[in-house]
Amino acid sequence: RRTRMSAHSGEGGVLNQATCARLLSESTHLFRHMWGVKPWKVSQCDDDTKCWSVSREAPFARQPASSYESQTLLRSHCASTNWLEGTPNQHGQRERGVLAHRSYVSNFSRPAPAVVGTDLDIETACHGANLVRNWSRFAPCRNTKCANHRSVVLHRHATSCVASGYNLLFLHGRRLPYNLCRNLEWLVCAATGSLPFQLGAPIRIASRTHNLSTALIGSRYGGLPKGQDVFKYTSDDVFWLELCLLSQLCVNGGELFAPTRGQQWRCEFSIRGFRDLLATLRAPVAPYANAKCRPRTPTPAPIVGHRQRAVWGAPPGRLPLRHIFWLHVPKTGSEFSFTIYAYACGPSSFSVSRDDWPAMVDGDCGGNRSSLQASLPPHRGVSGPAREKYWFHRPPPWASPDVGSVVMMMRRPNQRILSSVTMLTSESEKRACCGLEWGWHQRARQAAFQLARGCCRAHNGSLHVIALQPFSALLRLEGFTSCQAKLLLGHGCLAPVTLRESDILRAEEILRTRVRFVGLVERWTESLCLWHARFGGTLWSSSLHRRQSRARAGSRAYDETVLRAASFTEDTADERMYAAASRRFQSEVDEQTEGGAISDCIRAVREQMEQQAHTEAAPQEGGGHDEPGGQASAFTGHIVDRLTGTVQASALSGD
Repeated sequence: RRTRMSAHSGEGGVLNQATCARLLSESTHLFRHMWGVKPWKVSQCDDDTKCWSVSREAPFARQPASSYESQTLLRSHCASTNWLEGTPNQHGQRERGVLAHRSYVSNFSRPAPAVVGTDLDIETACHGANLVRNWSRFAPCRNTKCANHRSVVLHRHATSCVASGYNLLFLHGRRLPYNLCRNLEWLVCAATGSLPFQLGAPIRIASRTHNLSTALIGSRYGGLPKGQDVFKYTSDDVFWLELCLLSQLCVNGGELFAPTRGQQWRCEFSIRGFRDLLATLRAPVAPYANAKCRPRTPTPAPIVGHRQRAVWGAPPGRLPLRHIFWLHVPKTGSEFSFTIYAYACGPSSFSVSRDDWPAMVDGDCGGNRSSLQASLPPHRGVSGPAREKYWFHRPPPWASPDVGSVVMMMRRPNQRILSSVTMLTSESEKRACCGLEWGWHQRARQAAFQLARGCCRAHNGSLHVIALQPFSALLRLEGFTSCQAKLLLGHGCLAPVTLRESDILRAEEILRTRVRFVGLVERWTESLCLWHARFGGTLWSSSLHRRQSRARAGSRAYDETVLRAASFTEDTADERMYAAASRRFQSEVDEQTEGGAISDCIRAVREQMEQQAHTEAAPQEGGGHDEPGGQASAFTGHIVDRLTGTVQASALSGD
């Protein structure tokens, strides 16, 4: 059994300002591994995504660390944030209480100091010693009754602290999830007196801070013995980290460790101290507790053989596109990455092998790629530090000045939905696809896999429905539709969000005014030609390889009658998005057609395809519906209701 590292290093020492500086600088210490996106889980490896690298309210959207630094220093969210968001109500129902709403503002009658301490000591400060016994029941829950009691205690804890006139950090919601970055934001707000109705009031330190042994750090988890779960940290660990953070943020941080309890303390905040602290935290870390972290690997050697031939070059004089942000709507063509990287970084900058899909390139390629997507660490696998690809399914953070030039492909909504069902079905056993980048919660993802497994069978990209009831239930999962509209609005593709008419109109406006390029999957070749006709550059054969393979294999679109058989009418929001995109696309094609660029490009593509057909005796075999060179087949059958045994409709094939 692995145990926590003795590199908590200060074992046997006493916590003070100098010790805190040393612990925060040690790459193996727990304090350096608490900054992952998910709370209460230790970030084991250096390439794990850190919380300052993702958007504040959308943890699936990337941002540069400099954005987090500037927003925190400017205290942009101090007074406007409900730091109690998601608090359960008196019945233990999460996110349904009065305090839980994002717009809740505490109605303090006097300046409200911030309270910092362990859970037990904050309980004492807010409730009094007679209620401390309730907090002692906060042991790890293993049943619903315990979990409900915990939620009730959480409600009482938050409401009593508000009633006692304290500002408290108590985030329990999904829209604004808790992590250490939110904690540091709150500490900066508290240290500068900027919390709601704090009005310059000091910080109350509810716990003892004198002669704290560093051996306590990371020594227990939820009341379990040390070593029971080496990759978790506790609220006590968070308090000790808060002390160390405050000691570095404030010029008078040494006063924190005076021999008093319940002291009122004012911070002399230092901007330089904050910047130095963040630079320390962002420095590379060593693997935690002997975790097996895979070292960073260089970009695979490019394959520049016959697949990387120049097909068509745009005439000079085109205004090049810079700072490209690829908004990859799921199931709208991963191979568009080849066009983007060949244009932004050069045709030899990436591999076109089947093992590297979609293409991956490190760096911003001289400013041609958005800094938000320029340096993305690989995701950790579910069962270990296996590298996974970043599919660019996260929405652009429109508020960020670094978002750059957003480009995207769009697809007919019903075709995109059927393609998603096909992928869910084909991956229902391994469940390796369609991760949280798609914007849904883990429960919804598991439910979708279960329904897909019960309703359908997939073969080489073709869909075979065997039961209408689970198929219909899958289509009606909350958030399963309106993907393209939601991504434009900054939500995840499958986020459980209901769009109103005003939201759809805003998405249409974003599509018209803020998206620099939109192509159509159904008009793939024209889309690539339009890209180069507008922005210049060379169209390379790698951008066409997969589509050529599909054409040779006789790939067809999905027959949408299967949706009517399941009583699915249409995806209203995405139909309107696609209609708006089609109008814009046709208008831009018409503009470029006048100069002959589009027709010249299409003619060159046709010639290249004919030449490729002569040089290859047969299409490449193997590959699934989401691999380059994958061969689609005409797998047909019938939709059979398992309950009645009757044939409901014809089955359909597509890519």
